[in-house]
This record gives sequence, structure tokens and C-alpha cells, in this order.
Amino acid sequence: MLIDSQTLFRAGLKALFSQTTDIRVVGEAGDGQTAKRQARAVGADVVLFSPILPDVFGSDLLHELRESRPDFRFLALGESDDSQTVMRSLRAGAHGYVRKCSEPQVLFDAVAKIADGKRYIDPFLLDTLRFDQGEADDAPERILSARERQVLKLLVAGHSISNIAGQLNLSIKTVSTHKSRLLQKTNLSGTADLVRYAFRHHVAD
Repeated sequence: MLIDSQTLFRAGLKALFSQTTDIRVVGEAGDGQTAKRQARAVGADVVLFSPILPDVFGSDLLHELRESRPDFRFLALGESDDSQTVMRSLRAGAHGYVRKCSEPQVLFDAVAKIADGKRYIDPFLLDTLRFDQGEADDAPERILSARERQVLKLLVAGHSISNIAGQLNLSIKTVSTHKSRLLQKTNLSGTADLVRYAFRHHVAD
């Protein structure tokens, strides 16, 4: 499903996807209200959305769609490569971010990974999202245990605490403790920051 105010851009994406054998556009919208109606009417694996829409902030729309359609996964398509803009989309619940000027293969890779339950950040943006501290000082292999790295990878892939507990045969409390230790050891404040950390250090590859 496509959500973008630019009609020509949506048409270009549909033409691009028509050349593939495994991606099909099932709905489209040029504004927030139409997007909400479309979301109720169609089933989609991945929703491609613009962070900027004429009648609603993309992050606000994303919150609403995540509540009404928890089965959807979301990929932000933005014009900006500013780290704050990218992180705003990720904090709102997007599973990935790709620049509109990226090569088609980048978009294909992003859709495939997100449809497969993973996350994706445009490779061009990884340096933009780098941390201020030196890479060697906060490398996962140096500061995290093997179990913590395992939990981190599952968190970044979009799994919930309860789902991770089931996969690793641990209690929910134990997984929550691991997440708390991850945040403490990396000096981060939330899941979105952990996602950025994981991509920066290739934990999510």
C-alpha cells in the first residue's frame, strides 16, 4: 500500500513495482483520511508512507494505523536524510526508512526485509545515524553478553518482549531485565535508539 501526496510519485512506484514478480500494490492514498479508509479495506504486508502529508503528520498517521492494523509493517519514504527526521519516523513505529532518491534496488531490498519481519535503514543513512562515541568503545562484542546481543537482534527485528521470551524459552521478566541492561550498557533511552545502535554496528544484518 502506498501513502504519498504526490500522484506522479505514486504512479512511478506502481510502474516500478509492476516490473517485479513479488511486489504488488493493493491500495494507495494521497492524504491521511484516504489512507485510513484504505487501511480498513485492504490487506497489505508493507505500507510505504511519506512522513509529510497535506492533512496530517506522517508520525501521527502511523500511530493511528499501527493501532487499527497491527498486522501492517511500515516503511517511511522520505526526501530528508537528516538524522532527526529519520529517527522521528522510527520512534513513531516505522520499521524502516529509505530516501526517495535511492536506487530502486534499495527500495526492493527494504520491502523484502520488512515484509520478512525485519527492519531496514537506507545504507546511505548509516553514517548519518552514527553515535558520537567511538565505535570501538561501545561495540556490542565489547560491552554486551552473548544473550544480550541475541535479545538486541530480536528487538531490532520487531519482536515483542513476550515473543522474545517464547523464542528463547525465558520469562518475560528476564527478557525485560536484558532490555534494561542493554539500555544501561549502551547509555540509550529506548527501542528506537537501540535500533540505530544495532544498524550502526551491523547487529541487524
